[in-house]
Amino acid sequence: MLAGQRCCEALRARGWDGPIRLVGEEQHRPYDRPQLSKGLLGKWVEIEVASLDLGDQITAEWIPMFGITYDSRDDLLDVALDRVDHLIRHPKEIVVEEGPMGVMSVAVVDKEGVRQVVRIREPLMLPGSSKQEVGASKKGA
Repeated sequence: MLAGQRCCEALRARGWDGPIRLVGEEQHRPYDRPQLSKGLLGKWVEIEVASLDLGDQITAEWIPMFGITYDSRDDLLDVALDRVDHLIRHPKEIVVEEGPMGVMSVAVVDKEGVRQVVRIREPLMLPGSSKQEVGASKKGA
């Protein structure tokens, strides 16, 4: 669950103050592991956009990812992919889904209610560096 927590912490560090829901299957509290962003480099992802107006559409199908950043000045979440960026303006909710094999997806809902899901082909599991427990903060939730 810590990989998901690190993703949430990175979003907070870059200025995201909206709600973040962390969904996982682990029953214990997170413990310290390396940063999530390092593990995202080169992971293959697809992006699905779902809205009432558009229906469900795949906007990127299994291409390498460089990372996810949030710009608080422009209220913009940038999913950096190989040769293209997927920009999400005015994100209002972020859900990081983590299973026993690692982070499986990051879903973002924008202010219009459009849900954009970044699915990771092979779940992102980061090796543990220590068993020190850390608390989660939900600023703005």
